[in-house]
Parts: sequence; structure tokens; C-alpha cells
Amino acid sequence: KVEGIEEKTMLRSFLTSSLLRSGPRDVTEENITEVLGSLREMYEEGNHTSSLFQKIEFSEGRYPVLSPGPLADEVADKDKILASRNGGYGSLHPLCPEIYNEARIGLISSLLHHCLSKRELVLDSSEDLNEIWRTALKILEDQARKALSDKTENSLSMKEKCIQRCREIIAVSKFLVSIEASNDVPESLSSIIQCATRFYSSVRTENHISFLLDEFNASARRACLRIIALDTFTDLLPTNNSLSNNAIECTSLAMPRFLGRDWSSEVALSSTDENIGIGIGKHYLTSIPGAGYILRKRIQKAVQSLFQNLGHMMNCSTFTESSVDQKSALLTVLPAFASSVRPEDIDSLLLNSSFLNTLSAILTQHRSTLERVGSEI
Repeated sequence: KVEGIEEKTMLRSFLTSSLLRSGPRDVTEENITEVLGSLREMYEEGNHTSSLFQKIEFSEGRYPVLSPGPLADEVADKDKILASRNGGYGSLHPLCPEIYNEARIGLISSLLHHCLSKRELVLDSSEDLNEIWRTALKILEDQARKALSDKTENSLSMKEKCIQRCREIIAVSKFLVSIEASNDVPESLSSIIQCATRFYSSVRTENHISFLLDEFNASARRACLRIIALDTFTDLLPTNNSLSNNAIECTSLAMPRFLGRDWSSEVALSSTDENIGIGIGKHYLTSIPGAGYILRKRIQKAVQSLFQNLGHMMNCSTFTESSVDQKSALLTVLPAFASSVRPEDIDSLLLNSSFLNTLSAILTQHRSTLERVGSEI
């Protein structure tokens, strides 16, 4: 069991990395039903209403099943050529040839899984493949040498130490291949390789992997709560002028928090999102690393619906008059649009929300108001 604060912080720092932030590939609607069941039990114990946790609708049906990473036998076939070009099978290979080679092939598979999905790499060529083969061998050799020099395991022979570390590396590689490769924020091959090198150096035991899986489950629970909150907000917002300006203002106050504003957590330690949205908060998916493809897509859809409703509100006659209540409600809605977005959000969130079409008119109207007030003063 992972208990130390520093160890937990170290492991959590990988959750927002390109290796882990997309979460497991095998998250399904059945898994989400189980998560909702656990949330329902939790809130029932606290005597809170559990009616919100009955079901999350996926109106578009199932999301596509993601393709698996490169199979070990395919890598082994390429290895006949590429290994000889990139350092061979390793200087420590003779200690335990079979498992040592299995660990090396597993390393290559995990690196290919997380690198090839986001770049135009060709399996039959390119220096990128040579770099992946060299990196896998270097990671394995470095970790094996560290195991051999470990003074706390003096009861084990050099061969036994090497076999033990190879088994740990194989387990970590299988874990990484089970994670969906991240495609949301483009990263260079070198940055992914650096992250993988740190990961293999830090994550060594089954307890480490179990801890990360528990963190994925926690992210799934947070994602479900986020979906429920966003759907509820969207349902509360009017599609006409049926709500008073005060009701709109009260409803809108908490929305920036659900879109990532002012979010802070120790999981946001090392990621590409680190410098995104400084001053306005993180992206709305940053606080749920590892939640899984289906939940992230469902949150994106919930945010899209919310923005469409907000855009409609800003475009309707509610904000064309000049009462103090209407201006106050408008100022409460506007911060929701001051949230971090990624390139894939532009079409679905902004261009389809009527927001950009009305913002210019709103600013012109209020600029005229300020000029008029200034002239009166």
C-alpha cells in the first residue's frame, strides 16, 4: 500500500502527463453504471438525495472502441531488423535472456502505443523508430543495473535481481499499453520519451499500479459528478425569458468553477496544461485526468450544451434592455466564457454557441452606456 505523502505526490504527478491523462481504454457504460451505484450508496449513507445518480444519458449511443496498441508479436517481428541497428539486445541480456527480451519488447510496445497514435510515424522507416528502440534498451539497461547495485537485496543473486526487475518492468509496460494514448494536446516524441523514462524509474511495484488505478476510479467519480452538475445547470437555464434575471444570476454564479476556474490540486504538477489558462483557470478536463474516453467525451458534450444555452440567453431580448438586474445577470454569465479551451473546443463550444456573434453587440452597447454616464458626470 502507498502511504507516504511524497510517494503519493510523485505518482499523482503522472496523472496529468501524456502517458496517463486519457485513462484506461476499457471504460464502458457498464463501468459508469457501477460508478454511479457507488456514488448513490455514498450519498444515501449521508442522508442526501440519490435521485441524481440513477443514470447518465449517452444519447449518441456507444462511443467507438479504441484500437489496441501494437501487439508484442508485431514488435518482435520488427525487432529482428531494428534491434541490430540500435544497440542489440543489451549487455545484461545473457543474465536472463528470455525474460530480459520480454521486458525489452514490452517497453518498445508501450512506447509505440503512446507515440505512434499522435504522430505520422511509419513503422517501416524513420529515425523515430530507431529512437524508440534505443530508448527502450536504455531504460531496461539502466533499471537492471540499478537493481544489481541494490544493497538491500543482498540475499538475491545477480540473476534473481535482474529477473525481479524485468518482471516489474513487464507489469508497468502492460499497464501503460492498457491506457488510452493521449491525442488532445500535441507533444513531441522527445517529451513523451522523457516522461516514459521517469515513469519506469518511479513506478516499480504492484502497489504503485494499484494506487494509480484507484486514482483513475476517483477521477471517474469526479467526472460523473461533473456531468450531473453540468446537466443540471443546463436544465435550469431558460430557453426563453421564463426565469427572472435574479434567478439567472444565482444559477450562473457557480458555473466558472465547473468549467475549471480556480481549480487547484496536487495532481496538476507536470503536464502540458501547466501554462494553459494562467489567470483564468485550467481546462475543464484538467481536474479529471484518467477518467476515460467515454466520460471525457460526455463532459465535452455537456459543456457544449451549456455554452449553447448561455449563448442563446445572451442573444435573446433579456439582455437588450438596460435595467440594473439585466446588466448584473449578464456580468455573471460572461465569466463562464473566460475559461480555457483547446483547439478542438473552438467549433463545438464557441462557434456553435452564438456567443461570438453577440459579444460585439453587447460590448458596444455597454461601451455606449459608459460613455453616456461619463458625459453626465
